[in-house]
Amino acid sequence: MQSEINSKIQKSQNILLRALLRPNNSQSNSQLGFSIIQLIVILLFLGVLVAVTLPNLLLTCDPSRAREVEGKNGVSTINRAQEVYHYEAEVFVTSLSDSDLKSVNPLGVVLEPISYKLSVSSANPSHTATATAIVIDTDKYGFRNYQSAIAYGNDKYATVVCQSVKKGGSVSAKVTGGVNIKPSASCSIGTELK
Repeated sequence: MQSEINSKIQKSQNILLRALLRPNNSQSNSQLGFSIIQLIVILLFLGVLVAVTLPNLLLTCDPSRAREVEGKNGVSTINRAQEVYHYEAEVFVTSLSDSDLKSVNPLGVVLEPISYKLSVSSANPSHTATATAIVIDTDKYGFRNYQSAIAYGNDKYATVVCQSVKKGGSVSAKVTGGVNIKPSASCSIGTELK
């Protein structure tokens, strides 16, 4: 069975090789290979391929975008940890500073951001909490700020992650929750991330 497949592959390779090396009718038998038109078409195709892929490749190598992910992931992680903590304790963690988040804390997450200062706050620990990531040095880094929020009500959670529009700009999440209140979370300042 395997030998039959190998022989079929070998035959198709031989046919393809002969077709590629067959001279054009206008060429003599001593001139084998590709015509100049075929080479130009191949080069044009490669040029278009490079033109399409190069901008995307350059965008993915942007170190500032990688640093912004640090802030976004920090507040998102805190949001998820707050949800788990609230599910077990029926309250959100009310306050954690950047130094609290770099060691063992009630949320059970240890975050050590390089470019951001993280904090957690809650005005209504039974129903709402926010996490904020502020750029440490806007002039040096020039990243956007982030804030996430979580709300609880009617046995449901609502979450949002907001991003400042400008680098180092303001960002604010708006949350509502409570007994017999449908929880909601949105961005009052900034752009909501999906």
